[in-house]
Amino acid sequence: MSDLIRQSAATLAAGIASREISAVEVAQVHLDRIAAVDDKVHAFLHLTGESALAQAKLIDERIAGGEKLGPLAGVPLALK
Repeated sequence: MSDLIRQSAATLAAGIASREISAVEVAQVHLDRIAAVDDKVHAFLHLTGESALAQAKLIDERIAGGEKLGPLAGVPLALK
């Protein structure tokens, strides 16, 4: 299991902003974890994995282009 799923939002945001990790990598790790455990915990009613990965790719491209984004750009979000 990747340690990325245990990182704080602030740590993930800093890593994404500095390009130490990609938003796509972060999103995929979280989607993989959801796939691995959600059949047991039933935490999600609706999951938009493809959209999340597309948005993460866009975030990575914008950061690579030098654009300044919001402080939590690329950090996965789940609403309860």
